Amino acid sequence: MGAEHPKTALSLNMLAGLYQHLGQYDAAEPLYRRALAITEQALGAEHPKTASSLIDQAILYVLEEKFLAAEGYLRRGLRIQTTWLRRELLVLPSAQRIALLELQDSNKWLAFALGVLHPPSTELALWTRLNFQGLIQEIEQRQMRLHLLPGPHQEIAARLTSLVQRMSSTTVPPDQRRKLQLVSADLERQLFRVAPIANLKSVEIAEVADALPAETLLVEFQRFWPRGEASWGEPRYLALVLASTGTVAQVDLGRARLLEALITQALEATTEGLADAAECWMELSKALLPPLLSALGTATRCFLSMDGELHRLPFHALPMPGQPDHLFSDWIDISILSTGRDLLTPEHAATTLQRSLVMANPRYDLEPGSNKDHREDGGASVRRRSSELGTSRRWQPLLGSDQEGRQVACLLDADLFTEADASTKTLQRASHPLVLHVATHGYFLPDEKLEEPPGQLSATSLGGHLLTNFRGEDPMVRSGLVLAGANHPDADPDDDGYLTALEATLLNLQGTELVTLSACDTGRGDIYTGEGVYGLQRALIVAGARSTLLSLWHVPDDATGEFMVRFYSLLKQSLGRSDALRQVQREFRNHINFVWRHPYYWAAWQLVGDWRPIKGLQALPTQAV
Repeated sequence: MGAEHPKTALSLNMLAGLYQHLGQYDAAEPLYRRALAITEQALGAEHPKTASSLIDQAILYVLEEKFLAAEGYLRRGLRIQTTWLRRELLVLPSAQRIALLELQDSNKWLAFALGVLHPPSTELALWTRLNFQGLIQEIEQRQMRLHLLPGPHQEIAARLTSLVQRMSSTTVPPDQRRKLQLVSADLERQLFRVAPIANLKSVEIAEVADALPAETLLVEFQRFWPRGEASWGEPRYLALVLASTGTVAQVDLGRARLLEALITQALEATTEGLADAAECWMELSKALLPPLLSALGTATRCFLSMDGELHRLPFHALPMPGQPDHLFSDWIDISILSTGRDLLTPEHAATTLQRSLVMANPRYDLEPGSNKDHREDGGASVRRRSSELGTSRRWQPLLGSDQEGRQVACLLDADLFTEADASTKTLQRASHPLVLHVATHGYFLPDEKLEEPPGQLSATSLGGHLLTNFRGEDPMVRSGLVLAGANHPDADPDDDGYLTALEATLLNLQGTELVTLSACDTGRGDIYTGEGVYGLQRALIVAGARSTLLSLWHVPDDATGEFMVRFYSLLKQSLGRSDALRQVQREFRNHINFVWRHPYYWAAWQLVGDWRPIKGLQALPTQAV
């Protein structure tokens, strides 16, 4: 092979790693340097193996506490790796993308750990977060936009759409779904060859800082594993704070295990309506907010980009430490983004989109060729917008959603679809409505290897037995909406009555300003560090929605109706989306109905994406109910 062969470099690298493991750093360093020189000469300065060699050298320097040298090697290695990833991820089928990204996790964590060990390296940590977070989601967004354009790829795109619908059917058994996934992967490869996506460019911190409005901050949360002498340490949370002036700060938020236990405790107390919910939120607030507040300074608004279990946390419900009557959102305006890169999306001009679309009160017992609603005698309307524990094995009608739908449609001058028309087909035919509002049951099935979190009502206890074929499947299939005909999924081969998150990625929501899913569990999903929540929220963003309003837990029917009508009324008064949400939540905290003051009734709603007013909404006429 010769002394300059890449395999020689690999052998040197392995020997250096052995010396490093034994703590003989002086012996390891020249071997790493020699391996890097051979790799760079043989494969090129921008090759991914050169990046790996650079990062190996950086790890050694971290262990030797030569932090400045470590930053230089790590910075170069991560930049090469980011460029390579952006190229490779574009041509991989969806199922393989997350696996490739997970292989790079330890390299990202090294950047965050270095920032903690060596504060001057905080900028590298933020650059890493900005360029890795939500990368697959951005690729899928571009892919969906491409699917809608005319061209030779349309035949393949149509076949792929049909295949996704088949994979999302409740009637397809798991083994057949896996076969369909292999066919889907092959079609995706064909599509990339016919209609390649333009390469994604790296983002610089200065670009994001310039996009921040004056007196605002971006807070990027990150769950990571700090680097120890011999292994990765216990996971922690970090906040990386960017000011509009370009200054960068970091805040160590502590051990992930502690924060996540407090989040679970507060959510359980809230969803069960317990009297000590406020105390649980205060305990969480005292652990999370104090180190963060000092970094926020005098900013008037903060943009938050979540990671890990923080996705489950309604920041609007957090009280100020030691001040139970004052919330964090009273002290500073809060807007939640998928990633700080979202700030680079320019403000849109007055929209010329289609009329808004409202869907409510689907006829779950609809059968093809029949306008009859075969409801069970004596079946009571479910009070929560999801399946509940009980003896029934069918989805029950949400009668309260009918009035909500009619009121919202009047406010938005929208097209209204109810009962038999509140179907999957109706949503799939829709073309970029200004606002999309859907009031129905939602579902999320935890992975079969996981137990349902305590205090969470089972999604398979009522009607959900029809979803058992989804257990253990892709999380984008295990979450979705329940629509007309769902109690008879075998009746119509073209529509089983369910819209999975996977199917929702194919909706035409390009430019849709807001999608509200007035249903339970629509904000839940499987959480992947660095990629966010795999579920309906992700699906809607991929489909083109500029903002989403979804629920983090089961929501009561009557309170939800009033909440939504008030929210849209405020939007029509030209309030920004996040400002309108904050205002209606504040009103519920002081509601005349004392019961509704509990966070259970108002804190579930999480707005993600564009926080600004919806242009043109205030000019719409208000219809008579």
